[in-house]
Amino acid sequence: MWTALVMGLAGSLHCAGMCSPLAMAITTRKPFLQHKIIYNTGRIFTYALLGAMAAAFGSLFSLTSYQNILSFTIGGLFLLIGVGAISGINVPYFTAGISKFTSQLKGLFSFWLQKKSSLAVFVMGMLNGLLPCGLTYLAMTYCFILPAAQDGFVFMILFGLGTWP
Repeated sequence: MWTALVMGLAGSLHCAGMCSPLAMAITTRKPFLQHKIIYNTGRIFTYALLGAMAAAFGSLFSLTSYQNILSFTIGGLFLLIGVGAISGINVPYFTAGISKFTSQLKGLFSFWLQKKSSLAVFVMGMLNGLLPCGLTYLAMTYCFILPAAQDGFVFMILFGLGTWP
């Protein structure tokens, strides 16, 4: 489980560069510190749910022997998507799917950003946990080889706590 925390800490600079502007826009409301905690709790809760789902799926199948193949396949897929995003080349199925998904997330962010409640801040944190992020996906792929859903849940909580700084 230390792997999760260290992975999160090591990647926290990535998180600061990619998601801090969004987090700052959402959590600048008063009470400032309380909203930061609520927002990050929502984000980490989403990570935990995704980790539990990945571990539950992985526990149904013996993926340990396929871990290398799975890692290379997912890594190659991320490279294709990244090259497509940078170059403007469409990767069949993925480019349109990711574009549609992020568009829906933007709409939900817009809706909740107008709300002034702590619940809205929590929901926006949860939505942030769904944003496409290679670092989060990397942590989630580890969950596929964990023995049970609760292990994936805890692993991703520790990963999320590592990204907090």
